[in-house]
Amino acid sequence: MLLGLSAALAATPLLAVPPQVREARLAEARLDNGLRVVVGSIPGSQEVALAVAYGAGSAFEEDGRGGLAHLVEHLSFHGTGELGSRDWSREAPLLAEIEELAEASVGEARKGEEADFAALAADRRRLAELVARQRALAIPQGLRLALTECGASRHTASTARDFVVYQTLLAPGALECALAVEARRMEGRSLRGFFDEQGEVLAELAEHARDPAVALVEAAARETWPGHPYGRGNWGEARQIRLLTPGDAEAFYRRLYDPANAVVAVVGDVGAEEALRAVGAAFAAIAAAAPPPRIAAVPPAAGNPTAAPTDRLVSLAGPGDGAWIGVGWRWPPRRSPDLPALRVLSAVLEARLRGALADGPSPLAAELDVQEWAAGGAAGGLTLIRARVRRAADLAAALSVVDRQLADLRRGPVAGAELEAARRRTVGGVQRVLGQPALLARELAVFALQTGRGESLTDLPGLLSSVDAGDVERAARLYLDPAQLIRIQLLPGG
Repeated sequence: MLLGLSAALAATPLLAVPPQVREARLAEARLDNGLRVVVGSIPGSQEVALAVAYGAGSAFEEDGRGGLAHLVEHLSFHGTGELGSRDWSREAPLLAEIEELAEASVGEARKGEEADFAALAADRRRLAELVARQRALAIPQGLRLALTECGASRHTASTARDFVVYQTLLAPGALECALAVEARRMEGRSLRGFFDEQGEVLAELAEHARDPAVALVEAAARETWPGHPYGRGNWGEARQIRLLTPGDAEAFYRRLYDPANAVVAVVGDVGAEEALRAVGAAFAAIAAAAPPPRIAAVPPAAGNPTAAPTDRLVSLAGPGDGAWIGVGWRWPPRRSPDLPALRVLSAVLEARLRGALADGPSPLAAELDVQEWAAGGAAGGLTLIRARVRRAADLAAALSVVDRQLADLRRGPVAGAELEAARRRTVGGVQRVLGQPALLARELAVFALQTGRGESLTDLPGLLSSVDAGDVERAARLYLDPAQLIRIQLLPGG
């Protein structure tokens, strides 16, 4: 059942953790059905964290069905099948009728002006009646409630371009119960709460649309991956979300919530062998339906192996009354040996930009960050400088400052003290993740999903510490080529 368990336990590397935790060890295994399992044992930890990641992000949505990944994330908390139902024998046929009628109604609505509006109105009245009857038979947020009854708390989830991850904190002794509930999330084949959560997803989309920082990230993704699934909006479009059906959600769920397309991570004061066997007991009987889907890599261009030439400035009208700039570049998949140097490079650049843009007697920027965004799978990810400029009239000046700092990094080596400070910041950031079970469980699950091994995360402190000036200089020349940068200005009043 557990493949490679002995080898995993025999070679468990020490994790970097806060001084109050004396030792932590990592074990990894894979079940016969393809499910990957990562356990971070931290004796003395006051909490146990569970994370389950699926390769089921927005990049796996079919064209015209944007927002589906996020919607399924919401729906899964209502429970699947018997879990979350007061009377499944009565609720199941109602859900089937709702799905059939919704499919017909949306099919009619897609006809636009040629639709039979009288039939649509009748369908909506019938749907409202069926949904009201079905709601009376459902336990609101049934799966979330089941986790709480297990002794779990702080249930959260997030959807990215190439994954969705579910997280929860567990009380002592709650692991087996919580794993059984998460196994039901994976193996269930019926979703409920569609129309309620469709409204919630639309409300969240509207909230994101009012955030200029989000607008910058989404614009950068479109420019970075034109025509690629990563270039689509992570939360979809309102007009597409309104035309989704329960059948769309079911199909997405059945295709991607699969053991061969998932990782379970457990972190805390748990024995590795005990935790691995508990995961096996909960999930081993779930059969893998099909090989997991893969996202296509982007063909490399000359120079930077991850980017295609852009060399243009994109001007957009953004939400709110602030003016923003964004300058970005692609970074490689997480397996790439260039990634540690790129992270140190980002830390150097952020420190320099704070001095040049945000500090001093007459700062141009009121807010500034340099962060990794988007994805980290086959098509890499995106590093984006975001700065809110104090006055729209200073947009060109702020972009000029960023361009000069990038040019300086391409031309010359980073000084010893500056390099050491950047290494300390990047290593410190990773160590903070490694020392917090909730963050560590999430990142182990995501790293194992994207790279095939959770150790990719625990290797990072050593790799970052060994980055030298030559590594940073090479990364700057390779990835900060001005012909391959994404440059965006977001004007107020959108």
